[in-house]
Amino acid sequence: NIHFKYILFKIINLKKKTLLFIHTPKCGGTSVSYSMRNKKFFFNLSHSVIRKNFSDKTIPIGLIGKNINKNKNNLFFSTVRNPFLLLRSYYHHVLTRNINTNHYDYESANKGFEYFIENIMNRDNAWPSRKFLFPVLFNDDSDLVCDYIFRIENFNNEINLFNEIKIKKIELINVSKHKEENLKYYFSDKLITEVNNVYKREFAMFGYNNFSFHKKEKKQLLGDTRNSKIKYNYQEDKIINF
Repeated sequence: NIHFKYILFKIINLKKKTLLFIHTPKCGGTSVSYSMRNKKFFFNLSHSVIRKNFSDKTIPIGLIGKNINKNKNNLFFSTVRNPFLLLRSYYHHVLTRNINTNHYDYESANKGFEYFIENIMNRDNAWPSRKFLFPVLFNDDSDLVCDYIFRIENFNNEINLFNEIKIKKIELINVSKHKEENLKYYFSDKLITEVNNVYKREFAMFGYNNFSFHKKEKKQLLGDTRNSKIKYNYQEDKIINF
């Protein structure tokens, strides 16, 4: 259904440069899509990974493979999120938002937050897992797909750096109804240490190493990644050139 809508979208915007949003789950994608819903150049590839090979070895459970070619009129972008915030958001998504008792993580979530996170960090066949949290940024040739990567915590500053498409200033509208509670309420000292260790690549790559539970984070710009040589192989969970 998403692929059909995309084909129709490209026919309508055949010669126009467009923004294709690769929506990583629990990284503010719903708010991004809502904030940009009236932009004619914007298309949301929800929970999608760009793949030519659709085997289970290249697509984790929970994400959808889409075969979409890059061209000069396409600009791909995505958002990332602090792993602590991502994991907490995913827990509430499974347990309290749009409750689906058939969800592959529902039973685990019902056993408590710490059990839920430990289960995630000890598996590798579903999203999220102990593997790199943002496989949507790369295709199955290990190449970085996204031309731009934004931290959702700094989205308003970074999205407005686009030069290729003339757009009016975009302000992120937060559509989440969940009350933001102190992360220390969820993460024990033991769990903090484990999350920092399992997701140390994500913390380092996207500037989250200085994250504090008590101090406001210093904002850093990510933005343009078109000259980046970084690669990631999902099957081997291996990052190259970082």
